[in-house]
Amino acid sequence: MKETNEPIAGISPYERGYKPIGYLEQIPLLRLIDADEKLIVVKTTEAMLEALQLSHTEPIYIAAEVLLDEISKEEFISKFVPDERLRILVSCTSDTFGIIALLRNLRAISGRLTQNTQLRICCYIHSFGEYLYALIAQTDELIADESERHLISPENQLLLANTLICNTIDPFY
Repeated sequence: MKETNEPIAGISPYERGYKPIGYLEQIPLLRLIDADEKLIVVKTTEAMLEALQLSHTEPIYIAAEVLLDEISKEEFISKFVPDERLRILVSCTSDTFGIIALLRNLRAISGRLTQNTQLRICCYIHSFGEYLYALIAQTDELIADESERHLISPENQLLLANTLICNTIDPFY
């Protein structure tokens, strides 16, 4: 399905994709990382610029806390360089409305970037509840430790399918 900004009644957000709150066209897959795998997470704009120069294939995650601080956020926006590898890393919590508000706040930063770039948001989850909350908040990517393998079990996938989170119809679109 191609992306559209026209209202489409009866099609779920994950299938149609949209930009005001999120821009997903499919449910994000959960990526399990093992103990040996390291994520490149930066906590300053300078470190982000250095990491973008050093790493050529790995995703580079900027900690969400950096972008919540006004001074750091303005510095990030002024020095931003578009790059597909750059993502925002959010440590997911068990607070539904809190994670939704946080992701909306982080998505608003994309609107202030000069290149009209959409930054991908990645949630680091630890439980099935956090998995659901991250999907409700419309995260772009999901990461969990290898020890959380139970999150992709057939039983949990059945629960996920039956929550209707991924198939709801947005009546206000």
